[in-house]
Amino acid sequence: MNTTAIRYLSALTIFLLAVPLGAVTEQGTDTDGDVYQVQLLGSGNVVSSSLSNMQVSGTNAATILSITVQQIVGDGQVNVSSLTTGGSNLGTLRIAGDLGNLACG
Repeated sequence: MNTTAIRYLSALTIFLLAVPLGAVTEQGTDTDGDVYQVQLLGSGNVVSSSLSNMQVSGTNAATILSITVQQIVGDGQVNVSSLTTGGSNLGTLRIAGDLGNLACG
């Protein structure tokens, strides 16, 4: 196997490991055109993936919520105005941008 094929397989393996089975994934487009992805790993559901009022429910201390830019058209950042968990805990939160308000736990 040549080195190009090995690099490709390594990148494919990393991608497959990064998206576990059972993950809740939604996509949207922000106000300046960036395509973003909301990924919830572990317990819980995405009730609303709107950047102005994002809501998840049924999460716990092991849940990971990740909001990333998949395709840069604008500034490459996703700005979430408000994120609520409906009183549930949240283990890890990753946002490629700013968060205005967080209500959880």
